[in-house]
Amino acid sequence: MIKLMVKRGKRIEYIDVARALGMIAIIIGHVGFSTWPVVVRIMFSFHLPIFFIVSGLLARKYPWRELIKKRLKSLIVPYLITSAVIIALVFVLRHTGANFWGAPVHSTWSWVLSALYGSGYNYEFGIQPIGAIWFLLAMFFASLFLNLIIDKKYRFIYAGLAMLAAYMIAPHFWAPWSILSAIAGTFYMLIGVKMKEIGLNRLMKWPIVLGSFIVWFCVLLISIKTSDYFSMVRLSFSILPLDIVAAIAGSFCVLVVAKLIEKYLRPVANVLKPFGEYSLIVLCVHLIDLCFIDWHAIIRFLGFNFGINGLSVLRLVGQFIWCICWVLIFRVVRNRQKVRAAFAVKEK
Repeated sequence: MIKLMVKRGKRIEYIDVARALGMIAIIIGHVGFSTWPVVVRIMFSFHLPIFFIVSGLLARKYPWRELIKKRLKSLIVPYLITSAVIIALVFVLRHTGANFWGAPVHSTWSWVLSALYGSGYNYEFGIQPIGAIWFLLAMFFASLFLNLIIDKKYRFIYAGLAMLAAYMIAPHFWAPWSILSAIAGTFYMLIGVKMKEIGLNRLMKWPIVLGSFIVWFCVLLISIKTSDYFSMVRLSFSILPLDIVAAIAGSFCVLVVAKLIEKYLRPVANVLKPFGEYSLIVLCVHLIDLCFIDWHAIIRFLGFNFGINGLSVLRLVGQFIWCICWVLIFRVVRNRQKVRAAFAVKEK
C-alpha cells in the first residue's frame, strides 16, 4: 500500500504533480472559456474535484482546535491577504489616475463586499464574485465538514444527501463563503479518504484505470451535446449524477498520470512539483493576474496579431510565465528561510 502518512517536512511527490496538473487545468479553463469550449469541458470535469480528492487522501480525524488553527493559517490567511492586495490595488488605481492594462472597473467598496461574501461565480444581492480564491473558502469549510463525519458509519449517506441539497439550493440562493461548493467538495474529499483506506496501489491496476478512463471519456462525449457544463464554482452540471462519476473517474486518471510521471519522467516531475507544492500561491497570483492584467491588450501592443486562438495561446503562455515567476520567488524566499534556520540551530 502507498504510504500517505510521511514524516513531517516531507512531501509526497506524485501528490504535488497531481496538484500541478489540476492547477494547469484551472488556468487553461479560465483562458479558454470563450474560445475552446471542448477543452474547457475536459478541464472543468476534474480540475477542482482533484484538489478535494487529494485533500481526502491526506486527511485524518483532527482535534477541532488543531484543525481550525491549521486551516486558518493555510487557507483563510492567504484568502485575506489576496483580498487585501486586490482591494489596495483597486483603491490606488481608481484614486490616483494610474492607467495600465486591465485597470479595474468595479469600485473599491464592491471588492470589499466581494471579499466578505466570498462567492466565486454567482452574483447574490448584487455583490460581484471574488473570483478564483473562492476555492480557499470552500476548502476551509469542506475540511471542517469532513472532520465532522470522517469517522461516522454512514458518512457517505450524510455527504451525498448534503451534496444533493446543495445542488437543489444553488439555483435559488447562493450561500456566502462558497459554503454550497464546500458541501459538494466534502463528498469528493470522502472519495479520497476511501481511496486511501482501500490503498492506491490496489486501485491503480490497469483494468480499473482503463475502466475509469472509459467512463470519464464517455460522459464527456455525452455532455458535449448539452448546453451546460459541470462546474463546482456554481454547482452547475450537464448530466447528474454522471458528472459526479466522471469527476471521480477523471481525477483518478490524473492521479495515475501523476504517479507515472513521478516514476518514469523524473525531469517532468521535478518541473511540475513546485507548481503543485505552491498551488495555493499560484491560485492567488492567478486571480491578481485575471483582475489586473489584460494580456490581449499587451499582446496587441507588442504588435502580435494571430487571431483569437493565437491571442488565447499567447495569453495562456503569459499567465503561466506570471505564475512561474511567483513560484520561483516564493521558493527563493523559503530556501533562504531554511538556510537561516539551519544556521540558527548550529549556532545554538
